[in-house]
Amino acid sequence: MELDPRTLALYTTAISALLAVLSLLYGQARRVYPGYRWWVASLALFALALGSIGLRGLVPGPVTFYGPTLLGVLAMLAILEGQRRFSGSSARTWPWWISATAIPLSMFACGPDLALSRAVGATGVGLLAFVAAGYFVRESPPRLRSASRWCAALLVAFGLVRLLRAGWFLYVGMGYDVLESNSISILSYTANAVFATLWGFGFMFLSAARVETELDESRESLRQLTRKDALTGLANRRAFFDDAGTELARAQRYRQPVAMLMIDIDHFKEINDRLGHAAGDQLLVIVADCLQRELRVGDFLARIGGEEFAALLVQTPAAQALLTAERLRAAVAALRSGASGGPPATTISIGVAVSADGSRGLEELLRGADDALYRSKHAGRNRVHLEG
Repeated sequence: MELDPRTLALYTTAISALLAVLSLLYGQARRVYPGYRWWVASLALFALALGSIGLRGLVPGPVTFYGPTLLGVLAMLAILEGQRRFSGSSARTWPWWISATAIPLSMFACGPDLALSRAVGATGVGLLAFVAAGYFVRESPPRLRSASRWCAALLVAFGLVRLLRAGWFLYVGMGYDVLESNSISILSYTANAVFATLWGFGFMFLSAARVETELDESRESLRQLTRKDALTGLANRRAFFDDAGTELARAQRYRQPVAMLMIDIDHFKEINDRLGHAAGDQLLVIVADCLQRELRVGDFLARIGGEEFAALLVQTPAAQALLTAERLRAAVAALRSGASGGPPATTISIGVAVSADGSRGLEELLRGADDALYRSKHAGRNRVHLEG
């Protein structure tokens, strides 16, 4: 088959129409987002634009002359509108829809000057491609910037080819035939074919990338949920063992002191039995918030049992650990029941274990802190004891 503008136009029509159908089927089979069908429509419009050229002689003359520009304008506007909806942007696109009406009006105003009219049309489509590219750069979600910028680069390249085509129309003048076989026409129609192919795969890739991004975010959210205590919002036992193990390995490497606190709410079973589980849950939340406020940002606090909490204090020698534990005990003891439905007054007991050089393992520190907690309970509760 001879490589001429008509053949390239018909080839691009076929490939654009095929990609529009495939992308529509893809959108029905998988999750897509607002704006996706606007992009499918842009491919269909692009196919019609090239088809109106390739079928010259079989369609009315005005369709061949004005159709490519009108349909090209609509295709660029559909791309722009699709990006606005896809990104959830509040930016308005209607001014561009209104402004785009100036392109066909200017073509009509050019009258019999076919070269100038075609140059105006090609320039208008090229400038709209730049506008659409700008939307992909400015309005893309942060995690999709790479894919969005690729689409923007594709639109910029297409716009530049349109401007080159406009310049060629002006250079050649009125006698130029858009289906004449020359290097500029071949370049232009080849660029159309490349753009249609890459754009069809580009927006499907962008939609798939967003699906993958949201799946990654969902997985991370689920991972965080499995690390959190549902009632208090603190880290749970699993997360505490993971994070504390990592921190203890760091402390051992740099020979830094760490302290482990085991914290238990005094007489919690009696509170549950006397006031009910709702009051017990409320108390757990309030005590957890109180403990979290009193600790430093870098310390690890978790609920590891029913009414039992653990805290790993980083870079903390024994004397400082005891002061911190006493501050926690006093802060909880200062909580008082409100006039209506407030938390019941309560106290906590704390056991403290210290690794002066970070050499003790997690299990050993927990056993030491648990033994010290038992001593606090045995001594009458509402106390702090250091192991040993």
